[in-house]
Amino acid sequence: MQHTCDVRVSISHIHSSCCLRVVDKALLSKLRKKTGISFLNCKKALEQFDNDINKVNCETDFVARNKKFQKLVSVATAACAQHGQKSGQNKMYLDRDALKKIIADDGKTLNDLLALEIGNIGENMLLRRAVFVKVDDPLVLGSYVHSAGSPLIKDGTCQFGKYGALVSFRQMTSSDDHLSPTMLGQQLGQHIVGMNPKSLGTMEESDSSSDEEETSSSDSDQSSDDSSSDESSKEDEEETRLLQQEFLLEPNIKVRDFLNMNSAVVEDFVRFECGEVLNQNTNT
Repeated sequence: MQHTCDVRVSISHIHSSCCLRVVDKALLSKLRKKTGISFLNCKKALEQFDNDINKVNCETDFVARNKKFQKLVSVATAACAQHGQKSGQNKMYLDRDALKKIIADDGKTLNDLLALEIGNIGENMLLRRAVFVKVDDPLVLGSYVHSAGSPLIKDGTCQFGKYGALVSFRQMTSSDDHLSPTMLGQQLGQHIVGMNPKSLGTMEESDSSSDEEETSSSDSDQSSDDSSSDESSKEDEEETRLLQQEFLLEPNIKVRDFLNMNSAVVEDFVRFECGEVLNQNTNT
């Protein structure tokens, strides 16, 4: 069983600078609106990095390396896993409101623990969503976490990164020519993180041929326009379907081809991205 928890950190500590520089007021306002941190900390950050807002954003990884923050994530992850196990479900999405009510091992709610650590660390943090996933034989649960330039942090129970994916699949046969389940799950997860599919798709190759004949010249132009529109829509859909996508690690084949080569079938997947815009109508 594996599980993943997405904890969004909206702002991190900004180191002060010993050298005073003139701060660009427009950048100061932009950084203040983007991060939500105090006017003074924004000013210090821009002074330190000579008004380079990109460098300021890179420095916001500080909180993720904070041991107290990492412990909070570990506690939240364990609490979500326990909550999912008790539910008896194989897959459970937890939004912000649901996460607040979950009880950790010490009897406190995650909302109370979050408020406590905000005070201890001195930075604003937010529990946005979590997903609990477990699989039963013969399914296998693969995972991949991408750090996006920062060192990948592992604390024994969690992996910390800016992108993550879980993928459940089954491998019908084993062979020396096939990747191991661990490697297969990792490469599929890497593809999901990099290509951001929106749905699973099918293993069958799509048929782009048309069975209908044109019956009159007057309808020819309209049919041509409709056909082009349908083809464009079809291509857009295929680009977001996992099994129809070009495989990230070997672009000359599709994901379905990669799975066939390894005698595997994907059942489901979940992708996380720190700070992504969430669909208001779903838990995802």
